[in-house]
Amino acid sequence: MQVKKRLTQKLVLNIKIFIFLICKRVYENKLGFFCFLKIRLIFLYCLLFFIFLLVFLKYFKCIQLHIVMFRHLGHFLFF
Repeated sequence: MQVKKRLTQKLVLNIKIFIFLICKRVYENKLGFFCFLKIRLIFLYCLLFFIFLLVFLKYFKCIQLHIVMFRHLGHFLFF
């Protein structure tokens, strides 16, 4: 039970970092409103994909893989 709680906390932390990186990128580049909407749409698609992935991986009891993939996506998009 402790492992699930810890993994859930890591997942929430990764989501918060992902949102922060999007906001940081928008602020640093001084993007216009439409670009911000585009980034929000991309974020929404990513979020829906990861919700689907989380349900799929939870079904197979592989939540750790989901966290690793989420980190790689963040590095791919922002670094």
